[in-house]
Amino acid sequence: AFRRFPCLGSLTIAMCPYLKRYLERDIGIPPSKVRLVPNGIACQTFNLGTSYDVPIILYVGRSTGQKGVALRFLTEKVLPAVLKEFPDAQWWMLADEPAPALSMPEEYQTARVVIGAGRVALEAMACGKAVLAIGESSAPGLLEEKNFEEAFDSNFGDCGPWNLFQGSEARLVKDLKKVIADASLAEQAGRWGREKVLSGFEAGGVARKVLPLYEEALCLR
Repeated sequence: AFRRFPCLGSLTIAMCPYLKRYLERDIGIPPSKVRLVPNGIACQTFNLGTSYDVPIILYVGRSTGQKGVALRFLTEKVLPAVLKEFPDAQWWMLADEPAPALSMPEEYQTARVVIGAGRVALEAMACGKAVLAIGESSAPGLLEEKNFEEAFDSNFGDCGPWNLFQGSEARLVKDLKKVIADASLAEQAGRWGREKVLSGFEAGGVARKVLPLYEEALCLR
């Protein structure tokens, strides 16, 4: 559809590096017309909070399509091994449209670790939570400084080469056990995550990158 119809405008914004490469190489959009600008997070809304004493593993994302495949992979292959070792841990899922009264920042704040991809990963990081990234295509795992750029490249697992089940089961089990066993480690990951979002994904800063692109697009018409 992208190739047949001129539906991507004078300029196209890609929110992760893989998507930028895909639009240029696979779709054939000239690199001069594709700009990389990440998703912006309202860090005053998605803010720090206090977890429950009981360690909660929170999944946020769809339960349909390829996301549903990833969710079944988690519930069938990963979580049983974790909950067997940590029977006091709780597994929560938000896999449908939130109710009007539901506050997503508060939901994130209850958790020890949040599982998700795309904006979910960034929102949870902004709330100071350890994040286990798993998306439609891959499972980057526990987000840390050493793997963040690679995880961001695929929008935290939502795009890129499909390798979701290739060696990720044992790694995800290990990552989850690590943050469930050590609350201080989870807090440390959360503090790092919030600083990472504040420095590169805060909504005001992202908006200042987007606005000139609209002005440039108007000049191109």
